[in-house]
Amino acid sequence: MAKKRRSGKFTAGVTGAALGVAAGAALGAYVLNPAGAGIDFGTGAASERDAAVVRADAQQARADEANRIIEPIVGEIVKDALKDVPVLVVVTPDATDEQLAGVSETLRAAGAPDAGVLKLTDKFLTAAGADELKDTVATSLPADVQLDPERREPGRQAGQALAPVLELDKDGGERASAADRKLLLEALKGGGFVEYDEGTLRPGAGIVIVGNHGTVSRAAIDKGEDPEFGAGLVADLAVALAEGFGAGEDAAGHVVVGTDGFGREGVSALPDERWGADPAVKRVDAVSDAAGQVGVVGDLKK
Repeated sequence: MAKKRRSGKFTAGVTGAALGVAAGAALGAYVLNPAGAGIDFGTGAASERDAAVVRADAQQARADEANRIIEPIVGEIVKDALKDVPVLVVVTPDATDEQLAGVSETLRAAGAPDAGVLKLTDKFLTAAGADELKDTVATSLPADVQLDPERREPGRQAGQALAPVLELDKDGGERASAADRKLLLEALKGGGFVEYDEGTLRPGAGIVIVGNHGTVSRAAIDKGEDPEFGAGLVADLAVALAEGFGAGEDAAGHVVVGTDGFGREGVSALPDERWGADPAVKRVDAVSDAAGQVGVVGDLKK
């Protein structure tokens, strides 16, 4: 199997001398653009194409070296960075066990209290399930929550409903009652849109959406489902959840989307304007890599 090209659209903003010293040199070497991605072979001279390949190979080597340095000391780099930040992990259908395990282990090393794992199903992300998803959300809204009539996309509406259920407010208080949380989550689970272990979900001060490309599964794609529709729905969901936390210094938390799309596929290929103002959603590529996982912690810490 060919070695996966890595990207480093991440922020290593974790506090502490360990990060500054141990990760500084490594992250400085880490690739900030996918190795080989964005190379325009076009009709240029062979020498130019050869030079582009050489640069890509050099970037790949630096990425490999950065991860070699960081991987054994990830626990030291992120230690206690999120000790007061409960984090909920949302998993897209195409996520691998490796991605989920890597992110979860790094969050534990950072001391983040576990707010549970919510798995989105293919039905959540398909056009065929969109109307039913909106109907399910609309009939199971938490008290005092109103959907934006101007934003009728299924991902937006699902995110607007889920935000008060899955998020803490700035003071660490729960925004929805336990009864409202149970009503919405059980409706989504009963409709086949999400999966979770009973009694494991609680509101968080940070949400990480983890996926390979952040869309439907390979099995669903083989059956004709549109991965671009799924990726767009994930982006809309993430933006609505981020808006639920608020903006700027008053934000109660952050939403991070971590994938291995390398700017080529899925959510990582979507334009910046899909991700809200500033943008509201933080994005990390190469989430399977140690450096990318450190970046997830850094973005949740901000």
